[in-house]
Amino acid sequence: MREIVEDFWRLHLYETSPLFITYALEKAFNNPNRLLNTLNKGQYVGQPFLKIIPYHDSPSLKAEELAFDSALTATRQAWQAAEIEDLLLNDFYLSRRGLQQ
Repeated sequence: MREIVEDFWRLHLYETSPLFITYALEKAFNNPNRLLNTLNKGQYVGQPFLKIIPYHDSPSLKAEELAFDSALTATRQAWQAAEIEDLLLNDFYLSRRGLQQ
């Protein structure tokens, strides 16, 4: 079972999108052992009630990931700009003499 999990790890997770890799590493599957434990050491392998979801490589998925990444970058920049503006306008220890008009 371990060999199957390690093969799956190499075949599918090494070449997938960086966004999915980030999700997988943060959530549960940060190494083959965790994936093996999720499969309950093979207890569910070969069970007829399980549904196998096929691999889906859609061009729209890649476009959606790029759009998400762009939106996330823009949000981070806006957040940082808002924090800097708040610091400049409201920090108790910051002299505002140069900011007054």
